[in-house]
Amino acid sequence: MNPTRLDLIRSTTIAGARKDLAIPIGEDWSQTFAMTDVLGAAVNITGWTFASEVRDSGDVLIATITGAIVSAVGGTFTLSVAKTITEALTASDALCWDCFKVDGGEYELMLYGNAEVKATVTNV
Repeated sequence: MNPTRLDLIRSTTIAGARKDLAIPIGEDWSQTFAMTDVLGAAVNITGWTFASEVRDSGDVLIATITGAIVSAVGGTFTLSVAKTITEALTASDALCWDCFKVDGGEYELMLYGNAEVKATVTNV
């Protein structure tokens, strides 16, 4: 695996949770996340939007990830990349991604990690 920007930031403390992604070429991709507090109770995410991207080690934008609230009171949201976008991607394991919540104009890093774009075998 080639190093990504994330791998090169070993001495820096990053707020947020690490989550590595595998995005298939030519398929719709989505993943649902749940925001909870330290006691495990759902965090109300009413009014939040999301800013999320996949980039290569040269900081070139590979894909924009779309965020949508599933249940604001339940604290769940989905991140997704449409098939029309993944069809144009090239297989790579030298990528990274992050996701910021946007609340009242303020940004906070929630998730980050390495991203791999994977070729699929089965045509569906």
